[in-house]
Amino acid sequence: MSPRSIVILGSATALALVLAVATSLSWSTRDAVSQRGAALLPALNKRVGDIALISVQTDSETMTIKRDGDTFTDGSSGYPVKREAVRNLVASVVVMGIEEKKTGDASRHGELDLAAPDQKDGAGTKISFLSKDGSVIGALIAGKNDYTVGGVSGGQYVRSASDDQTYLVRGSAKLPYSRAAWFDTKLLEVKTPTIVRASLTANGTKQVALTKVGEVLKLVDLPEGKVEDSDKISRISKLFESLSFADVRAHSKDMKADGNTVTIGTDEGLSVTIASVEQNTDETHWVRISLDGSEPKVKDRAEALAKRLDGFEFKLSKQNSEVIGWSVADLTKDAQS
Repeated sequence: MSPRSIVILGSATALALVLAVATSLSWSTRDAVSQRGAALLPALNKRVGDIALISVQTDSETMTIKRDGDTFTDGSSGYPVKREAVRNLVASVVVMGIEEKKTGDASRHGELDLAAPDQKDGAGTKISFLSKDGSVIGALIAGKNDYTVGGVSGGQYVRSASDDQTYLVRGSAKLPYSRAAWFDTKLLEVKTPTIVRASLTANGTKQVALTKVGEVLKLVDLPEGKVEDSDKISRISKLFESLSFADVRAHSKDMKADGNTVTIGTDEGLSVTIASVEQNTDETHWVRISLDGSEPKVKDRAEALAKRLDGFEFKLSKQNSEVIGWSVADLTKDAQS
């Protein structure tokens, strides 16, 4: 066990003792604050090392995170999750200390955003920590923040997922702001000066071919009466210079590439292809990314990148998706007379 875990578990023991003392006292006019300082989920504090799965449920989606040794993966796709995101969430819940006891009336949960997400108009976020055998170690509903509580992060209204009693706690659940924020979304980086060629296909037919002339990519065949749109052409290189994703899913066996691709090649022999497998109604694309890096200079790099890419499909932003399917007409404009 790491020193950090020892500190957390040691703190949990102390907090559990406070809770035990508090609950043994008879309630009085000071009932609302008699549990102050006690841990919200004392069992979780003692069993941090037993966490094998984390579920984060809102009214719109459920994110599950699986643990395998020291690594964490997204339950739906299998893609690696950032360890620091998991660590921040677990630590923030472990150190939650009850500041004040609030309402135990379930009909008032909605006022504090503590209605369960599977209920009508449920605005609460249900966070569950499970062991390897599937048993719940601890689960809470996180609601509104309250910045009147002292400390850097203020406080939050919460309740145990199995209890109607609500509390204002010191601290708050540290959750990523979006699903994508759970991941390191940067896929690859190919420096623009190293790109010597590019091509685009639509429905399986090559539409555009570009080659490096001087310091920039140029169309191999420029139609008469047209000039290149250098801004758009540069977007092809920029797409690969810092390629990131907005979402990820496991490779869909029933989805086939639709013939729309963007490919670049570098001066060291690395070739990268982005192939669309699905276009969404918002004009974003789900894509697969493949590499050809047999040249000695790039072989190790290509193999390392392939480990992050193989078996997954990635949703690109709308701006990056626009490049897919471009034709020569999209990359040129009328020449000035």
